[in-house]
Amino acid sequence: MSFASQVRSFAVKSEKAVDQTVRAVTFALFSEVIDRTPVDEGRLKGNWQVSIGTPVSGTLTVTDKDGGTTKTRMAGGIGGWGSVTYMANNLPYANRIEYDGWSHTKAPAGMVRVSLARVQHIVAAEARKHKV
Repeated sequence: MSFASQVRSFAVKSEKAVDQTVRAVTFALFSEVIDRTPVDEGRLKGNWQVSIGTPVSGTLTVTDKDGGTTKTRMAGGIGGWGSVTYMANNLPYANRIEYDGWSHTKAPAGMVRVSLARVQHIVAAEARKHKV
């Protein structure tokens, strides 16, 4: 194997590891947001949606009290290295729970902000798993 082919092989392996890590970090972060979402009937938790390139604008009629169905649906929509993946919840009260304290007992500091504050920890954990 020539030096050039060794370098190409390394680059391909490295790009694959980085892509897997980006997807894993995104999934871990989004999963944490879903887990932190307060549950009443489950509609707020079930309305987390992912998209690549531009955020979604609609809402869903599904409910998901434990978040499992939402995470499964989300996993298939996450982009990898070089793409931008959005997570959105367009229910009118999502913003109020995040910023206005509408769920002061279940999510007093919101869902997204608390999860984003942990992003460095999430990245480090996933990088270790994928040896990036």
